[in-house]
Amino acid sequence: MNQLVRLLTFVLMASWAFAQPPQLASVAGSVVSSTGEPIKKAVVSLRYEDGRTHSLPGITTDGAGNYTIQDVEPGKYSVLVERIGYLARRYRGDRGQAFLAIEAGQKLTGVTIVLNKLGVISGKIWDEDGDPAPKCNVEVLAQRNEKGKQRNEQVAAVQSNDLGEYRIPFLAPGKYLIKATNSIAFGPGEGIVANFYPSTTNPVKATLVEVGAGSQIAGIDVRLSKERTYHVRGQVVDLVPGGTPFPRTLGLFRNEADASGGGGELTIQQNSSDRGFDFPAGAAWFVYIGCGSHDGSGFLAVEL
Repeated sequence: MNQLVRLLTFVLMASWAFAQPPQLASVAGSVVSSTGEPIKKAVVSLRYEDGRTHSLPGITTDGAGNYTIQDVEPGKYSVLVERIGYLARRYRGDRGQAFLAIEAGQKLTGVTIVLNKLGVISGKIWDEDGDPAPKCNVEVLAQRNEKGKQRNEQVAAVQSNDLGEYRIPFLAPGKYLIKATNSIAFGPGEGIVANFYPSTTNPVKATLVEVGAGSQIAGIDVRLSKERTYHVRGQVVDLVPGGTPFPRTLGLFRNEADASGGGGELTIQQNSSDRGFDFPAGAAWFVYIGCGSHDGSGFLAVEL
């Protein structure tokens, strides 16, 4: 009888232990800038990396840049830290590991994440007469390299104010082109020509602006130019006799290599009235034609 009682007690205790949820853990640490200053109001989030698809609610750092995340189930997690004005970053351990392996009941401390402050570029847009140019489209372009070909990718854009001034915040460290385009055509035969800092219509001749962590770069002024242009228009049709026009993508490039590789810079705006292009004189241009859902693409040279 006593043996039976002991056996039942053992079974019940084993079942109770098995049914208990795993002991929860905690993660604590701090968020600092690249200069070592604590960053308050940063949001620290844990994301499951073991097949579960959701994240734990984010925790905000206190005035000293510290945080503690409670009630964390055992498992593997990635850590994401975000703060306005800083480049978001995922946790990387001392050995380069991208995840935290958290055990039951563990009280993990010292998880420090360093954030780089984002930079700012500001300046003024001037027209061809030296007057402030309001309502100009100002773009920041980052140079990317894809399959050995360089292309310019827009990362931010604003419009100049009534004084011709612009300010573009939240820029990650890197080198950028600054492109300004007047939103109003100058007159007959004078197209809307994009200009790059400091004052050139050719992006190859533009000066790159280097932004460091937390840089506040002022005085990046762009002078607009007024150029005589030639309007070129046409139509894309199927090669089959009697074919009809179909939707296409048009791009304007300065050389054949860029046109065929898709890495050129669209520097002239397409005229929305008849879907043609305004070309400045004195250069060879290539119009890239993508056929949308149709197979194939091509380009043609335009000498002016």
